[in-house]
This record gives sequence, structure tokens and C-alpha cells, in this order.
Amino acid sequence: MMKDNEGQLHFSKPTAFIEVKIFGDASRDIYSRMTKKLTAIYGDILGVSPDRMYIRYFGSEKRGYYEKI
Repeated sequence: MMKDNEGQLHFSKPTAFIEVKIFGDASRDIYSRMTKKLTAIYGDILGVSPDRMYIRYFGSEKRGYYEKI
């Protein structure tokens, strides 16, 4: 990975950044299992090696649906 003068990131190999939003929170074990499955799925779809994927998880304690919170 290299950064140019404008702060842009450049990669020498295909790389994927994945964001996942979940309701509530999960244990470290659950995140680990999701990571393993997601890297396999996206590896097949995108052709990116799992060691070139970066996954960021977002949990949400509050959520709204059909006029309710």
C-alpha cells in the first residue's frame, strides 16, 4: 500500500474494504466466523484474496422501522 501526496491510497494487488452493519452486537467469536464466511463469499465474487480484505463491523443498539424506534 502506498499513499500519494494527496492522501490517496494505492494498492499493488486487488484489495477490498467491506462494511457490515448488524442489529445489536456480537461476540468476538461471531465476528470471527462472519469474517471467515464473508472473505470466502467475496473472494469468489470479486476474485480478491482473503488476506487482502478488510472488514469493518458496525453494531446498532437502536433501530427504527415503520414509524417506530
